[in-house]
Amino acid sequence: MRGDTIRRGKQEMLWDAEGPFAGVDEVGVSALAGDLFACAVILPRGVVIEGVRDSKQVPTHAERCEIAEVIRDAALDFSFGCCSPEEVSFLGTIQASKLAMKWAVMGLRVIPHRVVTDFYNTRRKTAGLQPRRI
Repeated sequence: MRGDTIRRGKQEMLWDAEGPFAGVDEVGVSALAGDLFACAVILPRGVVIEGVRDSKQVPTHAERCEIAEVIRDAALDFSFGCCSPEEVSFLGTIQASKLAMKWAVMGLRVIPHRVVTDFYNTRRKTAGLQPRRI
């Protein structure tokens, strides 16, 4: 599949001689209904999981649970970050998402060389890591 080839190529570019990269994204932006979550995941080099793109594009809860289990089983490491509805109200959704992502990355036991996300781009270093939009 062409999409898998493109993603595998991006993954190889990001996973360099200095170490692995973490992908991080928000996994629950529903501050009115509860906490805002983000998850950081480090997959082994060359691993591409079929069906993983955006959870909003996975049609059923059962399919999301199945993909989540495959990710957990394949991951070198993963971690969650969370902001409460009160924090979201105080910071705003964008800043709270960034904070939850930062906490998710900081919770990893495996230290990534790079952190990538589709959400934001910043020049400031976070816990010694430079987030970069791809």
